Amino acid sequence: MLGGIKSGKSRWAEAAIAESLGPVEPVRYLATGSVVDTDPAWLRRIAQHRDRRPQHWSTVESDDIPTQLPLSAAPTLVDDVCGWLTATLDRRGWENGSVSADVDEMLAAVASFTSPLVLVSHEV
Repeated sequence: MLGGIKSGKSRWAEAAIAESLGPVEPVRYLATGSVVDTDPAWLRRIAQHRDRRPQHWSTVESDDIPTQLPLSAAPTLVDDVCGWLTATLDRRGWENGSVSADVDEMLAAVASFTSPLVLVSHEV
């Protein structure tokens, strides 16, 4: 699911995976956004996302998609790939760090995932 910032793409993705699986099926929600940020608006958005997820979904808060994705065969929603890319660039360095190997590793994890998978990302 691609869309602009604050466009409702996370809500749409949550509804889409729930509808495809049924309302009581468990989903693993891989949240890549930083929770250590102290910006009040950002923390409110995180709280809103957490509050609207069904209780029977599990949440993993990590910016490491390649490591986290293969740890479970549960249907998974990754929100969002841009958060992962930003964290990866922060680790590697924005000016001289290459993220090519990281992108390849993430794409390999996505390609080998055999359960239902929904990826959310900004349009950029």
